[in-house]
Amino acid sequence: MTSYTDLGQTCAINSNTYASDAGGGAISLAGSQADSFTAASLDGSKWSSGNWGGGAYSPTLSGSMLSIMTSTGGWVRSIPTYTHGVIEAVATFGNAAYQHIGFGSDGFNGNRYFLFSTYSGNGHLYARVNNNIAEQSVDLGLLPTGMHHYRIEWSAFDASNDQVVFLLDGAPVAAMTVTNSDAANFYAYLSNTSSTVPLQVDAMTVTPPYLTSGSYTSCSYNTGAGNLWKNIAWDPSLPAGTSLTMQVRTSADGLTWSGWSTATTSAGSSLPVQAQFIQFLLSLNSSSPTFSPLVNSVTFK
Repeated sequence: MTSYTDLGQTCAINSNTYASDAGGGAISLAGSQADSFTAASLDGSKWSSGNWGGGAYSPTLSGSMLSIMTSTGGWVRSIPTYTHGVIEAVATFGNAAYQHIGFGSDGFNGNRYFLFSTYSGNGHLYARVNNNIAEQSVDLGLLPTGMHHYRIEWSAFDASNDQVVFLLDGAPVAAMTVTNSDAANFYAYLSNTSSTVPLQVDAMTVTPPYLTSGSYTSCSYNTGAGNLWKNIAWDPSLPAGTSLTMQVRTSADGLTWSGWSTATTSAGSSLPVQAQFIQFLLSLNSSSPTFSPLVNSVTFK
């Protein structure tokens, strides 16, 4: 299990964790700024919204989906601001001009933004970076159809510059450096100027800060009649002050399970009870909201 698709299955149970598309897929502590838009209205503790024409605007939330579309253009942005960080969004861009997901100054004032964007609406997706000097843009090709995973990594590059990396479905598609002068306290933005074509967002998270503890319970996996799972291994990434525990249980029939036992060797731990079905439980912890442990892959055989 290495990809977002592997780790992000709906049968898995996330408690203050989520399946990130970092490195193509990883389990991480959730960010404090994370939303799956399951409520009937926008969470005012995390987001504000407005109309680009001025005044109030309330986006539509239905079926765990945020939809932004209004007559003079609308936006949703984070309450907190960020100086460096990572945005991950599961979203569908519509084929219309000036739909954006990314970081930006208040109202994009001063031409300061780092965005996935439909730009002028020519049916292509763009990575766009500007910090009040000159825009850099990369044409990423035809606009992806349906839900996809969009990730922007904004970090320090050197003493004078920042780097902005764009990933689509876990694969890097653009990287640009930009002066760090006044590149600070940006909002996480969702924006759409179209009055007829929505920007739809299924989930969005911005990190750091991370929550400091959480767990991930996997789906159960069946090796098939007459076969036994014998070993589990995982690929952890543990920044300073972070830790994780891997527990595993097995079953002969997928109904009656052994107790949870701790696996101690990430390179490969023998299962105390070998059986046809397997399930694992990850407990993630961090002493600082700046860092999260990651589990990049899990392998059983």
